[in-house]
Amino acid sequence: MESRKNIVGAVLLVALLLTFVIGGFFLTKYLTTDNKPVVNNNSIPATNTVDLRIDKTKDYIYYDNEKEIIEEEEIVREDAFLNFSSLSNINEELKREADALYNEVVYRKDVELPLTNELGEPITYNENEAGIYSIKYRNYENYKYNDYISLVVLDYSYDIIKASIPLSLKSYVVDIKTGQVISKEELFSQFGIDENVVREKIKTRLEGTQVLDEAAAAVIDIDGTLADLNYTVYINKNGKLEAAFIVKSQENNYNDTVVLN
Repeated sequence: MESRKNIVGAVLLVALLLTFVIGGFFLTKYLTTDNKPVVNNNSIPATNTVDLRIDKTKDYIYYDNEKEIIEEEEIVREDAFLNFSSLSNINEELKREADALYNEVVYRKDVELPLTNELGEPITYNENEAGIYSIKYRNYENYKYNDYISLVVLDYSYDIIKASIPLSLKSYVVDIKTGQVISKEELFSQFGIDENVVREKIKTRLEGTQVLDEAAAAVIDIDGTLADLNYTVYINKNGKLEAAFIVKSQENNYNDTVVLN
């Protein structure tokens, strides 16, 4: 009987000791552990930008009504749309301008051209299957960087003698958070530049082109380009302010670009 009591007492003692040991372990772990919520400092905070697009299935800038004009020259008619209700007036303006451009078409059959030059040599013209002698047309470029989109509008004149020559250019930079166009003056202020910086950057670009290209050096009219400077600014895909401009040349004028900042 006494032996049984000793065994029971020993078991109870062991159980009590285990309780203290295990309980002490968990108590120590609780007291030494930082119970504050874990914060991930590398996470990017979510933004609550409202999607202002009219048609959520299309991009902020999209194209429609594509029609091939001159296959050989890859001249295509298409309409550009800024996908915001606040910019419907710009979309209407772009379509009116494009309609007017493409309506100024002259067909080869209506133009008498000499078959030989002053030396009696045959003249080769860049004929096309559409039978078009001359037409004005429009190209678009678009860029997106963070909350900014840019639509660049480039107008050209084409004929079968001189091919394509730039006429004019303009751009629209839109803040997608507001659906509003950012003016050139606002862009200049945001990027810390002015007209003088633009002219100097373009001049440097033209001078650099002359150095790298001997053929271009003979024909680029730097003074003429700067005297009648035709340019537009926009935010490119890398977030830089960029200028597109028309270069005057003794041969065919052409478009060029330069980063301003």
